[in-house]
Amino acid sequence: MGNTETLQPLARELDQALHSLMVMRRQKFSFSGDEQLSKTEKFLIMQLATMNGGQPVMPSEIAEMRGITLAAITHLTNALEKRGYVVRSASPDDRRIAYVGLTAKGKSVLEGMKKGYFKKIYGLVEYLGEKDTNALISLIGKIRSYIAKAN
Repeated sequence: MGNTETLQPLARELDQALHSLMVMRRQKFSFSGDEQLSKTEKFLIMQLATMNGGQPVMPSEIAEMRGITLAAITHLTNALEKRGYVVRSASPDDRRIAYVGLTAKGKSVLEGMKKGYFKKIYGLVEYLGEKDTNALISLIGKIRSYIAKAN
């Protein structure tokens, strides 16, 4: 395409665009739902719903996958358990191993979060139209492929 000097302005513009997308997702396009939950608590509920097919998981697995400390997961889990969103259970094979799963209340708030999120996604598809939405999906696929090869 060109040398670094000619690519630099375009690369900076792309960097700013990607950064603004990440900020938008974190702040305005995140899961809504029970407003008494923090964004981090909502994120943990989503993790519990998607990991291990929605079956209870060990807190250490969540910490490892997200690259955060077990203490942070334990703190979040304690807060969510106290308010009835998650439940701990001991492993039937080894009582020292604990699992965390969603309660009926946790699953209910998850459904509300999903509805709010997909309402925003449908709105974006409607706003972009079919052609631009397909182009965006294709570009995101190319970006993911590039990142996978670059690492």
